[in-house]
Amino acid sequence: INMTQPPEWLRNNSQDFFGSSNFDLCVFSVSLGYLDFCVGAFSINEKRSSVTTMFETTSDPVYLITYTDGSGQTADWESFATAAITIFQPFTASAWIMIFVFCLPILGLLMFFHEYGAPGSAYPRNEPVIVERKYGHGQTSTEVINRPIPAFKHVLNSLYMGTLSFFQGSYDQSVVSVGGKINLLAIASFIMLILAVYTANLAAILTQDANKASVNSIEMAVKQGMNICAERKIAKIV
Repeated sequence: INMTQPPEWLRNNSQDFFGSSNFDLCVFSVSLGYLDFCVGAFSINEKRSSVTTMFETTSDPVYLITYTDGSGQTADWESFATAAITIFQPFTASAWIMIFVFCLPILGLLMFFHEYGAPGSAYPRNEPVIVERKYGHGQTSTEVINRPIPAFKHVLNSLYMGTLSFFQGSYDQSVVSVGGKINLLAIASFIMLILAVYTANLAAILTQDANKASVNSIEMAVKQGMNICAERKIAKIV
């Protein structure tokens, strides 16, 4: 088979009869006998059909053009950001705010309320301090005094320990009072419940992403009800 271009000197005549398309020039050349046939994705219209005979080749493959899931591509900042956001998807934004702004601070402050001033607790009212006094002739003396601890330091410490217990999965401060032990049970139950729900939701999200069906045939695209774009001669077959 000799692959031949249509004669260029026929282009002006083809434009007068058809238009400026190269497809029209090929059809016009075949109609005048300068070419035996043309092969291409031609649209059948009235003018072309009036001068030539159109055949649809049955061996032309039908290509399914679909999206890619991005797997196997080089990691970039966008994919890293998407993966990082996934760890926050098990809970809604309002749920995260409720946990960190209300629940954890309240549990921490309740621990401070029950443990503050209890003997042997992590929130004492006073702390022993060694004071050295100097006298004349180089004489010195030392004594131990109890210095009061500002309450706001214990408040900040209780808020920190409540938040730390969420990420650590346990509350590591010693608890001596009855109310503190009950509050410790509440903290442990809250952490266990949140971590269990978080793990289950995250596993469901990751499993759902992994089980997304990939479209690899026209039949599958039709069964899933997807929107399909096709040429007019292929649309009927689809």
